[in-house]
Amino acid sequence: MKIVTSFGPWACILAILAGGCAHEPPEGQGGPERGGPPPGGPPFLSGSIGAVLPSNADGFVARVTFEIQTPEGRTDVLTGDLIGRGSKFVFTPEASGERGKRLREARISFVWDASAAQGNMLSEALQGSAPLAPGARFTLGESSPAPGQPGAVKVEGHACEAQDVTVTGSDGSTTSLRVWRATDLKGLPLQIAMQPDLAKPVFRLSKIRQATPSPEIFLAPEGFTKYRGVEAMMSELKLRMQSMRRKSPPGGPEGEHGPPGGGPNNNPTRSY
Repeated sequence: MKIVTSFGPWACILAILAGGCAHEPPEGQGGPERGGPPPGGPPFLSGSIGAVLPSNADGFVARVTFEIQTPEGRTDVLTGDLIGRGSKFVFTPEASGERGKRLREARISFVWDASAAQGNMLSEALQGSAPLAPGARFTLGESSPAPGQPGAVKVEGHACEAQDVTVTGSDGSTTSLRVWRATDLKGLPLQIAMQPDLAKPVFRLSKIRQATPSPEIFLAPEGFTKYRGVEAMMSELKLRMQSMRRKSPPGGPEGEHGPPGGGPNNNPTRSY
């Protein structure tokens, strides 16, 4: 059984880029925000799994793969790049096809503080940021060696110890997880499974390298426009992208007019 949840901000991004949405102004420029609850952080960071990701490691950069079973019974997979240090993370998602192309043009990323259960969605192309809805806070409880597991197993070339842990949430939930922690990376979890199928991981890190990200990478960059919510920012981004496509000459090279923000990426802290 995989995690049953919604994609949160991921679904919001794809829906708005692929469909239509009314324009909404930045923060403080009038107009009520559209109805519906604001999205929270990426589910593997804002949910119970986010409670076990912080480790004693100084920091890391890795590729992340996360499987989700939707309420409709469909299995979806989130992939992307993950940067972490302590309880703070930056996730840059990837997607395929036409929607993936638009997502890359938008240069979307998420910053999330698991201990504070809050964060922001960023668009470097738009040079804007929007707050993500605060979520439940999750706390690690009991931990014990996983029964029937060898003392150390290899995951991505790293020796890992398997542990069964309990996570409790401020919303009253209790979740059992199996975590494979790398002994040579100060306990960094390289893969995580969820009850009842504790043998099959739904979360996995690959291409891991140790790093020490600067604190600034986990903040919305100074000078970014602050939007009241994700939908408002994505509406503005969609309008900018449509405008740039109308200006592109027929048959012209893709990206001739540059990103929607009007220039190259001026936020090098997102690249690590």
